[in-house]
Amino acid sequence: MNNSAPKFSSAQLNSMLAIASKKLGTSPEALRQNIEQGNIADVVKKMGGHDAEQVSRLLNNKEELEKLMNSPQVKELITKLSGK
Repeated sequence: MNNSAPKFSSAQLNSMLAIASKKLGTSPEALRQNIEQGNIADVVKKMGGHDAEQVSRLLNNKEELEKLMNSPQVKELITKLSGK
């Protein structure tokens, strides 16, 4: 795993997986497996068009990804989705 990758809590990861899997029409478990196996390109391809382009740019920009994950809106969403 890349040591420069942002670190997220288990609740954050589960919330992101739940949201993304709904959008992609897959299960959180299948999405997690694809990600863990490094099949990010396959996951992003399912999105298609402008969404895929945005996600690819975000995933390739550590600073922007951390900024997004630390935004008050995302933190609030993760809190609500994790039931805390």
